[in-house]
Amino acid sequence: MRCKVSGQVEVECQRCLKPVAVRIDSARLLYMASGEEEAERLESVLDDESLEVIVVDRTLDLATLVEDEVLLSLPLVSVHDECAHEFTSLGSAG
Repeated sequence: MRCKVSGQVEVECQRCLKPVAVRIDSARLLYMASGEEEAERLESVLDDESLEVIVVDRTLDLATLVEDEVLLSLPLVSVHDECAHEFTSLGSAG
């Protein structure tokens, strides 16, 4: 399955605690397996770190899958450009 998520989300700036817009653009190829054994077999056959094998039940919860992709696409620390500049300046002053 090809999974592409793009858009913009608003999160809290870790520096000033005000809202900051973060652009998301993720495209991944996911292989689905019916169990852990099949997932391990697929991973060994594919032998490519850029491909991901996920274990799914009889039904796939697309909303959860998209939510996971959005969360994985977010930066570890979200800050405004000006706040990042202030933080860098303070860190290099010492």
